[in-house]
Amino acid sequence: MRLAVVFLLWAFHASAQISVRDDYGKEVRLEKPAGRIVSLAPHLTELVYAAGAGAQLVGAVEHSDFPAAASSLPRVGGDARIDLEAVIALRPELIVAWPNAGSLRAVERLAELGLPVFRSEPRELDDIARTWRAARRRPTPPRPHSARAPPACSSATARAARCGCSIRSGTGRSSR
Repeated sequence: MRLAVVFLLWAFHASAQISVRDDYGKEVRLEKPAGRIVSLAPHLTELVYAAGAGAQLVGAVEHSDFPAAASSLPRVGGDARIDLEAVIALRPELIVAWPNAGSLRAVERLAELGLPVFRSEPRELDDIARTWRAARRRPTPPRPHSARAPPACSSATARAARCGCSIRSGTGRSSR
């Protein structure tokens, strides 16, 4: 996952317009700081909190349950079905999404409607850890709930080594 997602997540601290390319190469532009964020993937909900922008989250998909505060967010669907009306009703200023087979059409439709959508496509588990570490280096003080890395942020390679496996980069497969 590229560093760009971190800049969008803490864009609410900035006062100038921000423009970045998402993992699909599409430009995402915010005219003002993002005060209302909707997350369309549980791991992105976790990243938003880890980056210190949890207070800006106004909605998330099912299974967004970490940290505990995420469980109380309004739900806008699940992995296989995004409720477009629910998303739009929340008036998001930024949508963070992981397009997959079940959500791709909904994510593209939200973008067609003119909503700023940052599409995240982590290729390896270590991409999530790298993004979290970059978020911890942001120029604003960390919030108490971001004091330790989310569980997904420990090194995938190290975890594989502990169980006697290895991860071959880029293949999506592990070997024993």
